[in-house]
Amino acid sequence: MKSFVSRHALRSTLLGSVASASLSVASLAFTGGAMAQDDQASDAPKVFSLEEIVVTAQRRSEGVYSTPMAITALSGDEMAMRGLDSVSDIDRAVPNLNVTRFGVGNPAHAAIFIRGIGLQDHIITTDPGVGVYVDGVYLGRQMGANLNLTNVERIEVLRGPQGTLYGRNTIGGAVNIITKKPGDEETFQFEIQAGTRARVAGNFYGNFELADNLGMSVTGNITRRDGFGKALNIVEPTREIGELFEASGRVAIDWKASDRLSLMWTADAVQGENGQSPSTAEIIPGLDRPGVFAETGLGFFTDPIGPAVDLPVAPSALVILRPIPMTPTPPRAIFSISPIRGSALP
Repeated sequence: MKSFVSRHALRSTLLGSVASASLSVASLAFTGGAMAQDDQASDAPKVFSLEEIVVTAQRRSEGVYSTPMAITALSGDEMAMRGLDSVSDIDRAVPNLNVTRFGVGNPAHAAIFIRGIGLQDHIITTDPGVGVYVDGVYLGRQMGANLNLTNVERIEVLRGPQGTLYGRNTIGGAVNIITKKPGDEETFQFEIQAGTRARVAGNFYGNFELADNLGMSVTGNITRRDGFGKALNIVEPTREIGELFEASGRVAIDWKASDRLSLMWTADAVQGENGQSPSTAEIIPGLDRPGVFAETGLGFFTDPIGPAVDLPVAPSALVILRPIPMTPTPPRAIFSISPIRGSALP
């Protein structure tokens, strides 16, 4: 049987198919155009901005990304955000850096290692392998180097050797601590912390402008924590093992005498009275008495340094900020150590 379709019906069907095809092509063209515009927008260059930190690692101000050396710089805001309260905390944010508190349980002591180079021994006659500088003043010993970072503007960690720019005792590197300049801002802030084992800590920082050309800053910190046991081999120990007490303070005065001369005087002190560090060590028969090495870190002594150490540190500095035709007074750091002696029992 033959089927017949009228010419009118066939023409209507063809026109409808053409119209549908035209709409589909138009839709594809529109969609393709929109996708092309989106691709062009995504291909546009995106601008990213990095925070520029100005450092003085080479004895002049320059951007940290322009400094031709291995350096890590931390601003004060970044350290506060990460909870870095002291020098012994910054190794959590700086690669190749390790800081420990070794020796007589003294929290003010900082044994700093960069790339494995440093000094663990805390004896006053030894020189460290990493130099620590506070506003350009060199701290010649590890004792007192674990400073609180309340009023710090930034920290620069330079991987060594740095003898060309900083001289001796910097084969491992150098740590520059730059504090906030007195009088640059009017501020006063304080913080109180509490923790386990009756830990209580507090600090304050004040920066004031005394006159148009005179500013002063004051910083104070105190931390205490109970121990967890008594040392059985020390007769009447004054502190428990793990007990901690530390008090420190810093005062800085900046005087802008003229457009060419600016003088800054600083003084800081730290006192630590702490229990022995919990540790063990092998005893050498005939040379060490039981527990002496583990408690003092000295060894070969039958009269150990006791469980508490007072370490007042009072560095002062005269800093010339601009070249003038005179010889500046070199900075000095004065250390006074008062050990408490006891007796070790076999």
